[in-house]
Amino acid sequence: MKKIFSISRAGLRHLAALAAFCALALGMIAYTDRVLWDKNGTIMGFYEEPKNSVDVIYVGGSHTNAAVSPTQIYEEYGTTGYVLYSWSQPIWTAYHYTLEALKTQKPKVVVVDVFGMVYGNTYMTDVDMNSVSDDYSLLIPPSLNRIQLAMAMSRCQTEHKPFYRYASLLRYHNRWKALTKQDLLWPLQSYRTTGKGFGPLYTTESYQLHQPADITPNGETAYAWSKVYLQKLVELSKQQGFQLVAVNFPYIAEDIEYDIFAWTRQYCEENGVPFLDYLLEDTAAQAGFDYETDMAEHAHVNYKGAAKLTAHLGKFLHDNYALPDHRGEAAYAQWESDAAFERRNLQDMDLCMTSDLNELLTKAMTPDYVVLLATCGDLTAADSTAVAAALENHGISAQCFAQPGWQMVASYSAGKGVMQTTFGPGQTGTLQALLEDGSGLTVSSDGNAAVQRAGDAKTGEPADQSRNRPGLNIVVADAATGKLVYSVSYSTLHDYTAYTA
Repeated sequence: MKKIFSISRAGLRHLAALAAFCALALGMIAYTDRVLWDKNGTIMGFYEEPKNSVDVIYVGGSHTNAAVSPTQIYEEYGTTGYVLYSWSQPIWTAYHYTLEALKTQKPKVVVVDVFGMVYGNTYMTDVDMNSVSDDYSLLIPPSLNRIQLAMAMSRCQTEHKPFYRYASLLRYHNRWKALTKQDLLWPLQSYRTTGKGFGPLYTTESYQLHQPADITPNGETAYAWSKVYLQKLVELSKQQGFQLVAVNFPYIAEDIEYDIFAWTRQYCEENGVPFLDYLLEDTAAQAGFDYETDMAEHAHVNYKGAAKLTAHLGKFLHDNYALPDHRGEAAYAQWESDAAFERRNLQDMDLCMTSDLNELLTKAMTPDYVVLLATCGDLTAADSTAVAAALENHGISAQCFAQPGWQMVASYSAGKGVMQTTFGPGQTGTLQALLEDGSGLTVSSDGNAAVQRAGDAKTGEPADQSRNRPGLNIVVADAATGKLVYSVSYSTLHDYTAYTA
């Protein structure tokens, strides 16, 4: 047979060198690309999840990030999930984020936040949404899907910026002047997250839900490209075999938005896609969601609202789809510890958000914590009626609050229960709260209120954790580690209201 093509050993070496050079160049481009990124989103942690281990993908903007806790659903049902969010995510970004998820996962359900359907008609102007989306949508590593997303952004946004505007090396090339060590190390670090894309908010603002009396489906006002990509998501779900669920999380919306969402619901129903709209009074009520207590601000729910919405959404998913229960499976042991960590973190933050003394003691006097209380100053300098009642409710004598010059120290730990010393003018009181390892935290008062732990230099904890203000000072610490969780005073200088500043 006649030889058509041959290559010398020297030629092979040249080809190998060229391939190595190209690989190195591509690697440097990818590294530089990640160094220059604006780093605000949760998609990097998603790549740390084992292949084909995520049952439900939640795709959306910051509304979704604040509202859905995959680890809560895991603890309740054993189903895994991940929130793929980017700020102010339009529907075309949701579509390409879903495509990105499908590269490594085979989700049984994709839950999409349809806030992007009111693009150009909501509290954020389309210009503002474009700007935010430009900065935080292109967190996908270099790939064909990222190129397609950039093309969609260029085509679909009301500002048709040129395609090359979305190339990181061009978009962020001036950032090299402000790069930090953290930027340079960012591509080399692990971004596995225990929260699985959940970002709880710990503020509260009160609102009233004003659902319009007359809601008329209005597809004409809905942004044309949003409708196109909603259809593409529906088609993708059929092609890839996952169930699509549309959801609209609480925020303060205008009448025109209700009309667009009514059209969206109609479209979803026609295509067999369930739509949970928490802007509607009946759906919000089913979840137990209260706009007066469960909003962080006008656009996002707080951690209390998120717990209610997650519970309602999780129940809906498990009532309607055959989702697995991975609890107890060896391959999902990390989910067990991640869920426990997230639950405890939420519990600690909830404690820190509690100012009412009676409620605080109820939450803190559990086996998870040790509680130390110390008074100082003239306790009769303000009305202590409410403080005294809260203490008595929890088995702590409030006798000292009625006698000028008297003080007390008290402690609670699961191993010892409540212990207390009340003493008169010029005397000193000291008690210890027992930690799980047998060591303890010491609380004392000799005119000053102090909480200390032996070996502070070793643990890194401050020697004095008390606020030491006139009145009642409380320190709550982790029962296992002794680490400070919350320090608050109910000071006579503030009429015995909670003071943490």
